[in-house]
Amino acid sequence: MSSVMREAATGAITFDRQDITVQDADLLRSIAAARPVVMVLEDLQWAPTITLAFLDAIVTAAALFNGARILHDLYPAFPEVKTYLQLGTGLVDPPWRWIRPLNLHLILDVWGLSYLMPGDVLLTSWATYFAMKTVKLVGLQAGYRKPRFPFYQEVSSGACIALVLFIGYVSRRHLRRVLRSIIRGPGEYDRNEAMSYRALLVVFVLALAIMLSLIHISEPTRPY
Repeated sequence: MSSVMREAATGAITFDRQDITVQDADLLRSIAAARPVVMVLEDLQWAPTITLAFLDAIVTAAALFNGARILHDLYPAFPEVKTYLQLGTGLVDPPWRWIRPLNLHLILDVWGLSYLMPGDVLLTSWATYFAMKTVKLVGLQAGYRKPRFPFYQEVSSGACIALVLFIGYVSRRHLRRVLRSIIRGPGEYDRNEAMSYRALLVVFVLALAIMLSLIHISEPTRPY
């Protein structure tokens, strides 16, 4: 066993694809099946091993943070841990006061997940956030006072619809083959899947029906 594989057997490792032989690759599959092994490949642009320690710290801090909040809910005498910071308290004069609320939410598990997201996705999120703040500032300063402006829910719904349409367009060939497999039955395309696409459709319909039934049962009766 090479030094790379000895390190893999003991925990998280960092290596380049050129360090792995065919025998190492087979052994790595068996090790990964028995215990979690974190592989940091340079060609996939993953961060170095220090990133793993940072993520471990985020997870630990999130667990302590949530534990403190639970203790405060159960025992009010326990000091409360604030979940957000208000950054716009000093913005009291127009037009800058229209930027409020400007809060920094301390959701550490989200911070940890965002650390693994591509930079262009994070940049798009920040740009969209401040673009909406700019629209709000300009609109309110110009005297626009329509309820729910600048329409966060509507913009979010439109973004979700656009994302679904884009994913559907990109994966149209795959979806066409899936639909063909559902109509004609299991075939070559879904042979290596854990379940056939037709069975997955049946499970999806049943799960959706159960979920809608539970929502209907749990919601209070509305007077009409």
